[in-house]
Amino acid sequence: MKRKLPGLLFALALCMGLLCVSACAEPVDTWDRLSAAMGASGTVELANDVMAGPADTCLTVPAGVEVTLELNGHTVDRSLTAPQAEGYVIEVKGSLTVKDSVGCGAITGGNNSGSGGGVYVAPKGTFTMEGGSITGNTACDGGGVYAAYKASFTMTGGSISGNAASDGGGVYVSSDTGLTMSGGSIAGNTASDRGGGVYLDSSAFTMSNSACITGNTAVSGGGVWVASAGVFKMENGTIADNTANNTGFLTNGGGGVYVSGGTFTMDGGVIIRNRAVQTGSGETRGGGINVAVDGTFQISGMPNISGNQAGGNADNVYLPNGKTIEVTGPLCTQAWVGITTETAPADGLPVEITSSLNGAQVFRSDDELYGTAVEGSAVYLYRNPVVTFEANGGTGEMEPQLVPYGSAEPLNQNRFTRSGWSFVGWNTKADGTGVGYGREDTQVITLTEDLTLYARWEQDQSIDLEVSIADHGGVVGTITSTGPVAGQVRVIAAWYSGSGQMLAVNMQACPLAGDSTLDFSIGKPETVGSYGSCRVFLTDENFRPLCDFVPLCP
Repeated sequence: MKRKLPGLLFALALCMGLLCVSACAEPVDTWDRLSAAMGASGTVELANDVMAGPADTCLTVPAGVEVTLELNGHTVDRSLTAPQAEGYVIEVKGSLTVKDSVGCGAITGGNNSGSGGGVYVAPKGTFTMEGGSITGNTACDGGGVYAAYKASFTMTGGSISGNAASDGGGVYVSSDTGLTMSGGSIAGNTASDRGGGVYLDSSAFTMSNSACITGNTAVSGGGVWVASAGVFKMENGTIADNTANNTGFLTNGGGGVYVSGGTFTMDGGVIIRNRAVQTGSGETRGGGINVAVDGTFQISGMPNISGNQAGGNADNVYLPNGKTIEVTGPLCTQAWVGITTETAPADGLPVEITSSLNGAQVFRSDDELYGTAVEGSAVYLYRNPVVTFEANGGTGEMEPQLVPYGSAEPLNQNRFTRSGWSFVGWNTKADGTGVGYGREDTQVITLTEDLTLYARWEQDQSIDLEVSIADHGGVVGTITSTGPVAGQVRVIAAWYSGSGQMLAVNMQACPLAGDSTLDFSIGKPETVGSYGSCRVFLTDENFRPLCDFVPLCP
C-alpha cells in the first residue's frame, strides 16, 4: 500500500490539473476561435471585441449543439459594408442563448441580401436572448433577427435596435414560428415596407411583462405588422412612439400595430403616442391600431390605447366599415380604448363598435363630435347632439354646446345680455310656448338629438313717483311705471308734527299695469291742522315698498 500512494497522489493531481485546465480555459478573442468554439456545446465567453475579416463567413451553431454566448460587454462585428448572401452575423441551427453580464455587448455588422441581418434562426433552431444588443444590421427581411419556419425565439432581456429591412426592421417571425417576448426592447428599427419593430407572419407572438416595442418606423405597422393567420397576444408591456409613414397606399397606417389579416388579442399593456403620418397621397389611419377588413381585434382585462394620432388627429383604434371589436373577457373600469370609424355616425345612423356590453364604459370616441352609448345588446358610436343658443332680442354670442349622447350634462351659462331686461331662462320656442329650461347654471339636460334654445327675457321693473302738496293740504302726484308691474298698488301719505310725531295717515289703492302712467290725489284728514312735514310711500298690495318714500314740506 505504501508503494502505491505516490502513484495515487500523482494520478489525483493530474486529474485535478486537467479539470482546472478545462474550467479555466481562456475566453475567445478572435473570429476563428469564436467560430470554432460555437461549433460545440458549452459556454463561450468573449475576451475582447471580435471582428470578422473580409474572407470570414458567419458564425454557426450547428444542429444538435447548445451554446451560451457571454458577450462580457464586447462586440461581435461581421463588418460587412455591402449586402451579400448569408451576410448575417450568426446562424442558429441548434440552440443559442446570448447573455451580457457586463453590459454594452453587441452583435453588429451583418448585411444580408436575404433574410436575417444580425441573427438568422434556421428552421427548427432555438434562439434565446437574455442580454446584450443586436444593432446596426441590415437584411431584406428581419434586419435584427429572422426566425425561419418552425424556429423558436425567446426574448427576456437585451435590445434589438437600429436595424433595417424591407419587412421586419427589428424582427421577422416566419410561418409556424414562435416569438415570446417577456422583457427587453425592440427599438429604433426601420422597415421600408411593413413591421418597423416586428413583422409577424403566419405564426404566434406573445408579449408580456416589461417588454417594450418603441420608436420603430415603417410604411405600415410602425411597431408590429400582423399578417394573415398571424396571432399576436399582448398580455402586458408597452408599444409606444412608433411611426407608420404613409407614402400613398390606402392600406397604410397602424402606427403601433397593423392587423392585416390575423388576430391581435390585447389583455393588458399600453399602446400610446404612436403616429400614422401622411407623407404622400392616399389616406392614413390608425395611429394606435389599424384593423383591416380581414383582421380581428380582441380585448379584455385592462388595455390602454390612448394618445395616438393619425394625420395629426386623435386616432387610437381604427375600424373600417363592418368591423367591430371582440370583447373576450371582463374589462376593468380603468381600461381606455379610443375609437375612430371609417364612416362617421350621422343622425339616426350610429356605428356599431362591439356586440358585447361587457365593459362598455371603456370605449371613447377619438372625436368630441361623437360619443358612445349602449343600444340593445351592442355599443354604438353616435353623433353627439349640439345645443344652439339664440339671443332672441338680446345681444352677444354663445358657442354651440356639445352634449354627450344620452348623458346628463349641465347647460352652459348664459352669455347674452339685453338692456333693460333680465334673463329668466330658455325655451325651445322663441315665443316661450315650447319646453322651458331654467336659468340656473345647474340646469341639466339629456339629449339624443340637436336642440335650439331661445333666451327668455323679463323687462326690468321701474317705478317713478312724483308728488306735491295740494292747496287743501293734501297730496297729488303721478306714478310712472315700466316693466312687469301689474295689480293693486297703494299710495300712503303720512303727516308729521314739527317734532316728528305722526299725526295721521291716509291711503289710496290704485290699479297699475306695466308701462303706464297713473295720477292720484289724497286729501289731508280733517284731524290734521298745521303740520311740519308729509311723507308719501308707494307699496304693492302687500305693503312691500316699490320705491323710496318722498318727503314734502308745507
